[in-house]
Amino acid sequence: MQHLNLKPLYLNIQNQNFNFAFSIITINFETFLFKKNIKEIHEIEIQ
Repeated sequence: MQHLNLKPLYLNIQNQNFNFAFSIITINFETFLFKKNIKEIHEIEIQ
């Protein structure tokens, strides 16, 4: 019986770690796009 109780908790922790990693990747990607846009806008202004 004890074994069954640990499984949902373990899956929940795994899920939270995945969500955490995914949100970091998303933030990094959005930051990258933001910087890329600023660079392109800057280049257009120079021309």
